[in-house]
Amino acid sequence: MNLKKRLLAATGVATLVAMTAVSGPAFAASPPIDGTGTVGCTITGGKASFNPGLVSGGTATSEAIKIKITVTCNSGTGDGANVASGKISGTLHSNSNDCGNLLGPTAVTGNLTAKWKVDPHTAKLNPSVTSVSTITGGVDGTGHATFTTTGPVNSGSFNGKTANGNASTTQTAADLGAACSSSKGLKKINIANGGSLNIS
Repeated sequence: MNLKKRLLAATGVATLVAMTAVSGPAFAASPPIDGTGTVGCTITGGKASFNPGLVSGGTATSEAIKIKITVTCNSGTGDGANVASGKISGTLHSNSNDCGNLLGPTAVTGNLTAKWKVDPHTAKLNPSVTSVSTITGGVDGTGHATFTTTGPVNSGSFNGKTANGNASTTQTAADLGAACSSSKGLKKINIANGGSLNIS
């Protein structure tokens, strides 16, 4: 290789090294953070499934309630102001599959985890894990079932705040009652658009 080619090759290697050194860190994604502040969201849908199915006068002593809910978020403070949407999921446990638990407070154990999607060019947030100990059921003015939960955020984003959820079902309370009287019992309820999730 003559001197000219050697100089060109050396220059090319040096340029590549310099570009890598300068541009490399720019492509490195920042790790998610534990967000702080508050966040307010609207429920856009979801479902809760029961295993075993809920029946009138149910005698099972162990009940698993699997929950999946989606939300859009448009209010908040601090890092919560950057939250665009979220997905909440988890499994709660109670000690009865009696359909009567759909009305009034029911003791449960377990956690619900909210995974957040944030606005572009803002810090990604770690999920929020909320401990749930009670679900309170009722019926709204249109005859649809309602459910409320309140619990502390124990880890992740918004740790130390309180999460309050309010949801209603697409089925009427009469529909749920009929399912409870069927041979398979009530296996699933659908969560309607329009409820709320607030962490503050």
